[in-house]
Order: sequence, then structure tokens, then C-alpha cells
Amino acid sequence: MPSENKTIAIVSTNLLNGFAAQLIWAIQTESFNTNNDIVIYTAKSATDMGGVEFLYEKIARDKRAGAVIVIAYPVSDKAVDAFYGSGITPVLIETGKKGVNSVRCDDEKGAYQAGVYMAQKKRKKIGVIIGDAGLVDSQKDRLKGFTGALKENGIAIGENAVYKISDYNYQSGKDAFKFMLMNDVDAVFCAAGDYVAHGFLHEANKQGISFPYTMSLIGFDDIEVSADLGLTTVRQPLPSMGREALKMAVDSMKNTGIPVREKVFDCALIVRETA
Repeated sequence: MPSENKTIAIVSTNLLNGFAAQLIWAIQTESFNTNNDIVIYTAKSATDMGGVEFLYEKIARDKRAGAVIVIAYPVSDKAVDAFYGSGITPVLIETGKKGVNSVRCDDEKGAYQAGVYMAQKKRKKIGVIIGDAGLVDSQKDRLKGFTGALKENGIAIGENAVYKISDYNYQSGKDAFKFMLMNDVDAVFCAAGDYVAHGFLHEANKQGISFPYTMSLIGFDDIEVSADLGLTTVRQPLPSMGREALKMAVDSMKNTGIPVREKVFDCALIVRETA
């Protein structure tokens, strides 16, 4: 039986991150053509109540949505069971899980391209800014692709050249720059995304760092403002990914028997002024 609920919930970290904002923009714009309403939940706003897990429980308990699109967060077996038990189909963006619809880009391949490019530039000490590679598939795959490319070129990343973050925000990028500068890193791959890379770039410019001569920087996502900042980055087709996630959600609401799907988009290295 198709779901009678026309509402699709979206769970994201916050609306400041350009990556999430562009995805949500694409989803909402396309939703006007499908007669579905969108309701947005941000995990940061629910921090005091338990964050993303609280939101999963709330959405499943309230049963006000026919589908939920989760952006860049892992989803536990418990949450998946709760969603399906409440007649809500989950769709994941940038993460994957067996038995759940998912949309992502080929993170490993995109990061591999970044690693090959860094190696060709013959930088002496290359660093990485990374999120939780143990929980988030995209971070794990990007680290694997990037380090794999460097290894093929005889380059290893030292422990004091990896900066791990928990918040994918502007401040994390600024803090990461200070760490990399202190450890004499002269090239950085920001696997944590462009928004973090923007913070890095801002702090570096304050310190008079010249890109790409003194230091080089590659981001990941190619959010809208990255071109204006001259950021070299790996482009994800964010509008297409958002539209595909919405299609999966709408299709599943119309036909609960439709098979689970995984859609993987290509990434591409976009070379600009910072590397």
C-alpha cells in the first residue's frame, strides 16, 4: 500500500554548511513538482536533547512523514527498524547501509584524483583534515582514496599531519590551519569538505600565506562560493544528488514494494588557484 503521508523529513547537521544547504535547496525545489511537503530537522538544534538520535526517535514516533532523507549521518539498525516500523522509508545521502536507499558520489575515486594531483606537485609534507572515518562512509572512502594515491607515488602521511574534526564547520577549518602550520605542512587535502576548507583558507590569508606557492589546499564538494574563493576542490554533483534522493523517497512512498536502490555519482577534480 502506498503511504498516505505527503511529508518528507530531512535530517541534516545545520543550515550553515553549504554542502547541506545546496542539497536541501535541490530537494525542496524539486519537491514543488511532486506535491510533497518538506520539513527540515537540524541535529545541532537538538544537541541538548540527544542530537541526531533524538531526531530519529522523534520522526519515527510522531509518524508525520512518509520518508526521511538523512544527510551525511550514519543511521543505526535500531533507527532503521523504527523508521520502517512506522511506515517511513529512509534515504541516505553520503552514507550507505544494507537494506536502505542511498545516494552518494564516488568519494574514493574523487579523493584519489586529489592525491594524484598533490603527488604531481611534489609537495614535501602533505596533510589531511578528516571527519569521523569510523562512522561516516564518505570520510573513510576519501581517506582511503587519497592515501592510496600518495602511496602509489611513494608518499606517506605522518601522524602529525592528520587533523581530525568532529564539527564540519568554519571554526574547525581555522583550527586546522593552525595545526598544519605548526607542523610545517605545505599541502592539505580537506576531506571534511569545502565549508571547513573555507575556514582554513580564511585563517591562512590572515597569516599572509600565498596559495599555491607557500601552501596548497584542496577541498571536497565544490559548494557555490568555492569558485569565488579560488578553491581547488573535488566536485560532487550536489543538485543531482538531492533530486535523486527525493525521487527515491517519493517512489518509495508511492510503492512500498519497490526494491532498495543505491545511486553512485562521479566526482571530478576542479583545479583553481589554491593548488
